[in-house]
Amino acid sequence: MRHVDHCFRKAVLKRLEAFGHGIFYLTLRIAGQPGAYALLVPVVLTYVSASRRIHRLTSPYLRRRFPKHNLIERWWDTFRICHSFGQILVDRAWLGLNRSARLHGSLDGWDTILGLIEQGKGLVLLTAHVGNWQAALAHLKDLPVPVHALMHYEEEVSSPGESHPQALSEPGVSLSAHRAPIIQPSVLHPFASAEIA
Repeated sequence: MRHVDHCFRKAVLKRLEAFGHGIFYLTLRIAGQPGAYALLVPVVLTYVSASRRIHRLTSPYLRRRFPKHNLIERWWDTFRICHSFGQILVDRAWLGLNRSARLHGSLDGWDTILGLIEQGKGLVLLTAHVGNWQAALAHLKDLPVPVHALMHYEEEVSSPGESHPQALSEPGVSLSAHRAPIIQPSVLHPFASAEIA
C-alpha cells in the first residue's frame, strides 16, 4: 500500500510541477521577462517559507560563506540564492521561447577564450550545472571555430528518447546529451600533464 501512495504522490507532484511551468511559460508569453520576474518573487517567497529541505541543502554553504549571519540573515540568503536561480530559469525559458532574443551583459573570460582559440591547439571548457551556463552556451555559436557541447543529465530529469528541457540546442553548436557520467575521478590521470588556462 505504501508503494502505491509513493507512486501516486510522485505522479501528483510531477503534474503540479508541469502546471507551474505552464503558468510561467504563459506569463512569459503574455507579460515577457518582467512579468515572469514579478511572478517569481511570491513563488520563491512561498517556497523558502514552506520548505525546510531548501534550508537544509543551503545551510552548509551559507554557514561557511557567511559565518556571522544570524538565522534571519541566513533565511534571506536562502531566498536570494533561490531567487537568483529562478531568474536564470526564467531567462533560459525566455531564450527558448524567443530564439532571436539575446541576454545583455558581459561574458567573463571571453577575450581569454578567443586568445586560446587563436593558438590553434583546441579548447575544452568545463562547467558545472550552476549559474547561467546556458546563457553562455547561447554565445558559443559566436566563436570563430566549430563547437561541440557534451552534457550529462540526471536520470530523474529525463530518460533517453525524451526531450530534455536543458538540451536547448543552438544553431552552430553540436549538442550531445548523455546519461552516463562524463568524467570519472579514476580516469583523470591521463590529463595530469595537461595545461589548464
